[in-house]
Amino acid sequence: MDQIVKPRNAHEIIIAKLNEYGASYTLHSHELLLSSKDAYERDNFEFDVENGFKTLAFQVGEQLVLAVIHGRDKVDYKKFYAVLEINRKDLKCANAELLLSLGYEPGGISPIPVAENTRVIVDSAILKYERIVCGSGIGATSIEINSRDLLNIVGVITKSFAK
Repeated sequence: MDQIVKPRNAHEIIIAKLNEYGASYTLHSHELLLSSKDAYERDNFEFDVENGFKTLAFQVGEQLVLAVIHGRDKVDYKKFYAVLEINRKDLKCANAELLLSLGYEPGGISPIPVAENTRVIVDSAILKYERIVCGSGIGATSIEINSRDLLNIVGVITKSFAK
């Protein structure tokens, strides 16, 4: 009888990448956070929410684009289009079906990609922080990580696109 293999979820893939790179990180369990606003409205975390970075998911054609910015910032779309070298009409929000198919739970999008066809763009504000807090694939667990480790894992050069 064939054995059914359950696909790995995004969280497992992310943790495996962290371990593979020897990253310095801590996992923090907490109430479900569906947005950075949720985090700023609470004060019962084991980490500093001011070190929080959110990851927004977009699609450009078939490619997933993860935009990583400080939790209190917003995307300056004019700058973002220039960084991506695309026109406004080429960018759309990633749909929930795609994110679920990649194993992300609601509120758990991470800057650490889990799919091959993913481009990660990190706002240069990250360089002001030694450690940041970001998504882990699970909305009720965050990763606290050295910002340089994160940049090494995702292999990106930071760009300024937040306002």
